[in-house]
Amino acid sequence: MVFKHSRYAFILYLFKRLEMAVGLGLILMVAVSEQWLTSITASIIFALIVIARLPSVIKGVDKINHREIKITHNQLVETLKDSEAHYKLDEFKVLLYKKRRGAIPVFVVMNESSGIKLEYFDDMPKLFEVLSQQVSLRKELPWWQRI
Repeated sequence: MVFKHSRYAFILYLFKRLEMAVGLGLILMVAVSEQWLTSITASIIFALIVIARLPSVIKGVDKINHREIKITHNQLVETLKDSEAHYKLDEFKVLLYKKRRGAIPVFVVMNESSGIKLEYFDDMPKLFEVLSQQVSLRKELPWWQRI
């Protein structure tokens, strides 16, 4: 089975990053209102952080546009633009997931040395079903906890 990112995955990713920038902006606004920072200093801090994070956002969008997951009977293959990673399904030990309105929007499968975060894929329920059959320890995380 081959799983690809949905058509609008990069937009969802950008909205998530925008939400993080708004959170930072709100924190800086509180700092300005409490007179811990001047508005110019807060604006400079905000701009520097956004500029510093811009390469990771571009890399994330590129990864979303070129990532593909292929599952065979005993192996998971993650294909990126210029690399390919192979994982044996029976080596995965833990599956952490979040449930929202009955759906699983994001989950992580981990073995002893690494983990793979899976989100924004078409047919996430099928992908979750396939991997949850292979992993013995599954844990739902609360909405506020970060994966």
